[in-house]
Amino acid sequence: MASRPSTTSPAGGGDIGGKIYYTFSGVTVEFPHKAYPSQVAMMSKIVLSLKRGQNALLESPTGSGKSLALLCAALAWQRHESSPVDLSAADSPPTAASDDEDFMPSKRRRKSTGVERSGRTRIYFGTRTHKQVKQIVRELNKTAYKDTRMAILAGREHTCIHPVVSARPGCDEGCRELNDEKGGRGPGCKFRLGVKKLRNHEALLSKMDCPEGARAWDLEELVRVGREITACPFYASKELVASADLVICPYNYLIEPRIRDGMEISLAGSVVILDEAHNVEDFSRAAASWEITREQLRESMADLEKVETSAGLLAEEYGRLALICSNLCLYMDSEVNSNHDYEDSKTRVTVRFGSEVINSFNQLGVGPEQRWDMSKDLQRVRSDKEKEEKSNTKRKRQMISGATGRMFEDLIHVLHYLSYNQEKGRDDYRVAMVYKKIERGGKETGGNDTKGPGAASSIRGWLRDLSDIPNCQWRCDSLRFWCMSPAVGFEGLKDAVRCLVLTSGTLAPLASFSTELGVKFHQQLEASHVIDKRQVR
Repeated sequence: MASRPSTTSPAGGGDIGGKIYYTFSGVTVEFPHKAYPSQVAMMSKIVLSLKRGQNALLESPTGSGKSLALLCAALAWQRHESSPVDLSAADSPPTAASDDEDFMPSKRRRKSTGVERSGRTRIYFGTRTHKQVKQIVRELNKTAYKDTRMAILAGREHTCIHPVVSARPGCDEGCRELNDEKGGRGPGCKFRLGVKKLRNHEALLSKMDCPEGARAWDLEELVRVGREITACPFYASKELVASADLVICPYNYLIEPRIRDGMEISLAGSVVILDEAHNVEDFSRAAASWEITREQLRESMADLEKVETSAGLLAEEYGRLALICSNLCLYMDSEVNSNHDYEDSKTRVTVRFGSEVINSFNQLGVGPEQRWDMSKDLQRVRSDKEKEEKSNTKRKRQMISGATGRMFEDLIHVLHYLSYNQEKGRDDYRVAMVYKKIERGGKETGGNDTKGPGAASSIRGWLRDLSDIPNCQWRCDSLRFWCMSPAVGFEGLKDAVRCLVLTSGTLAPLASFSTELGVKFHQQLEASHVIDKRQVR
């Protein structure tokens, strides 16, 4: 239960300058001002949730100070939990680790886990947008916890300071090309080489103007310091996570497994707080959805076949992955003359249930039943690439591109989701085949030029030429996997963490929100949005 606010030290040390404290379940929270009743109710639920390792779903009216209450309660619990006299952690339930290690690249720098060198459970604070990250930092600086060791994660489009790469539309690819120095195909980036200057929090704060001592900083400050000392803010922020007690980022970085993997985020044992969580359902559906185009499959297959000719003992692995690309293209064209759910003069769309598509995929050797073999082949191919890049030979073998590896990663992730909950996930999917009209000369309406009237050419001739289909005037341009249930995309997040705290001004009805996400929330708080009659004249 919450105590009355006090202007004395929790330990009875007398007056300490008018600071206000609240005590919830044995955890003392310092607050910057007298809290509103809604803030007191929120902090009580948050502390109880974190102490017990239980999920919380908390609704509070917009403008009631949710973010401030979240930060103060969570960081006060974090410090209390790491105290030597705190025994509550012994009552915490064991943390489930992710079982998706098979989908990860074969060799990467160790991901930082939920409990690091400070002995504190790491807190990930997710916001809806990058813009809201700055607002959270501003709120954090109002609190007594502003000296918390923190990190902010953001994409290269927000952090790249390379004058050439940052000006390109796709700075992600530009950065990867520039830093491909291992294989001798990239010159390297001088800004990345300077990351060691910002490798810890003390070094970063020493470069900032902090006359009042340690404080929270925002992304713009990190970028400014990076420019001044020639250090990459993107890679510096990833380095800072390793020793951070608080990590702030947009919450799609936490929900989407592909982004988590790319940012090297491990949520095992961590506390995850999602502020303004009313859009979480849409983000979760998007995280489990995917689109692949014929052009991507064609390029990946050509990429694999070129490497296969010089792959030696791994030729079979490269060949099997290339065959998967071919079989996916065959499936895309399999219903070219069937009935369509949508049609206009240039486009046709055929939509199938996930269960129908998976049966066909398994027969073609590209379904969930084969994803483990696919994952092993991809790991061996990537290991081969790393070995070649580290070799001292002057003439390097051509290796697969990063785009090919990422395409297979995405495919494996979708196949994993289709197997969600003992393969019940397939019922939560719709798969759309989008067909474009073929003009004379083999050109798609609104599409790219191709070789011949049908599918692209291949060394082995695996891909089907649509000219052998009578009266064929259409070709499948893309295959789209639409996830209809947010619980499918959210499962990777809920299964790894110590506990989840979701807050927003509009979450009601809480029961249906909980059911949609497939998460049990033991601690709940529903706001009263009805105006008191005393406020009406």
